[in-house]
Amino acid sequence: MEPQMKKRKTRMKRNVLPKRLGCLMGQANSHYANGDYEAAITICMELIKFAPHSYEPFQLLGVIYEEKGESRKAFQCNLVAAYLNSSDTDGWLRLAEISIERKEIHQAIKCYTKAIHNEPSNVGFLWERCNLYEQVGDRTRALYGYERILKNFCNPEDSVKCIEMARGISKIHHENGDCVNAAKVLDTAFSKFPSLVTSKDINYLLQLQLSQRMYKAAVKTFVQYCGVKLNMSSGNLLTTDSLNDADEESFKTLNSCIIPEELDLALTVKFLICLIHLKAFNAAQPLMDCLKQENPEKTGYFYLDVADALIEVQEYQEAKSFLFLLISTQSYNLPTVWMKYADCLHVLSNVQEAIQAYHKVLDLAPDVQQARLTLSKIFLAMGRRKEATDILKQKSEDGEFGITVGIDALYERCKLLEAQESWEEYISAASLLQYSHCYYLETEEEFNAAVSSQSFKNRKEILKDLKRQSKKSKPKFTGNQIPVSEMWSIFRKVLDKLMEKTL
Repeated sequence: MEPQMKKRKTRMKRNVLPKRLGCLMGQANSHYANGDYEAAITICMELIKFAPHSYEPFQLLGVIYEEKGESRKAFQCNLVAAYLNSSDTDGWLRLAEISIERKEIHQAIKCYTKAIHNEPSNVGFLWERCNLYEQVGDRTRALYGYERILKNFCNPEDSVKCIEMARGISKIHHENGDCVNAAKVLDTAFSKFPSLVTSKDINYLLQLQLSQRMYKAAVKTFVQYCGVKLNMSSGNLLTTDSLNDADEESFKTLNSCIIPEELDLALTVKFLICLIHLKAFNAAQPLMDCLKQENPEKTGYFYLDVADALIEVQEYQEAKSFLFLLISTQSYNLPTVWMKYADCLHVLSNVQEAIQAYHKVLDLAPDVQQARLTLSKIFLAMGRRKEATDILKQKSEDGEFGITVGIDALYERCKLLEAQESWEEYISAASLLQYSHCYYLETEEEFNAAVSSQSFKNRKEILKDLKRQSKKSKPKFTGNQIPVSEMWSIFRKVLDKLMEKTL
């Protein structure tokens, strides 16, 4: 025997008047039609008591109050009716227009939001709400709305408007520092109408993608708009559709690529950098070989970009080859380039060449403390402790002023001198290190001025005057600040050693 099905109770919509009250609503409408507003209002109020969730009494009250010239009451009643009957899009639009007339922009935004909820793809509603967001200065929500509009542009007649809007939105995102969304907006619009994309658009999109390390997306841009073709090891071409599903392992199996002859060198190098970061070295190698045929005097900045990318993925041997070509030129024989070259040699365990390269950095720029620190570590590893200590010495220790002092190198020198018990040099180096915290207290006269002055303002003026008289320029301290506890320990050590000297 089949189980008896339970009858489902039919639920009445809460916003519709029950049948038993329908007659009363009819009477209210009749009184309104005959001009008896007070009787109609009384019946509506009674209906609201019995059916507070029904919109019809509020709707009629809104009409009556409007005709009586009580616009505030009319608006409130119509607003309640709209919330109780939220699917009435026309009602929300009327309320939005009234809100705009009354300069209540935030209320108008809420009304358009309700209308958009009913018709999510209505571009007109989205556009009006964006304009209102702009009026109240809510640029973030306006941008979000514009992006929703872009997604609804599909017809060819909307193409120009879509591309222009995408450019504008992307520019705003870029100005706000949101390069990821700036790139995504352009990509969405360009994919819909690729025939309207210009070379300037492509360059800008690639600039955004590379700045955010969106290398996979950038490769897709090259394939889609620049005519680049990617050959897999299987012999198949990698299409734009298959790029969406490709992971980083897929790029490692790229066998080769075909670059159109008309693609300029700047874009080719950007594509090469993408391949390097995706570790598609089989496809990247021919492009690197071609780049090395270019004159580094004229295109050295491309060499440097490629070398930086190679260093980032720890391909130091290949990076070294580009950097070697650069340091052999007149234009790029610079300390920064030599430093990168020295670092590559160091990682590759070419120790003697690395030492020479770091010394070259210091010849060109004595203030590069990282070169001193690395050299010191190399010498320590080789057991050459004196050289490790000496390379960290800076000119300020010998009384030369007006130069840069590297705090990190000076701190390491202090530790090495302490370990070697070279106290004379330790006192000199440690005293200079103390000055990075309180350079104004250098002489006994300056110290006495600081102790004897009653007010901070007076103390500051006296010390400034003493510094002017000494005609010594303050060294520029660079690097990380040493913890106060460590500085205190060094200070006490210096005092102890100075006391020992006087005994």
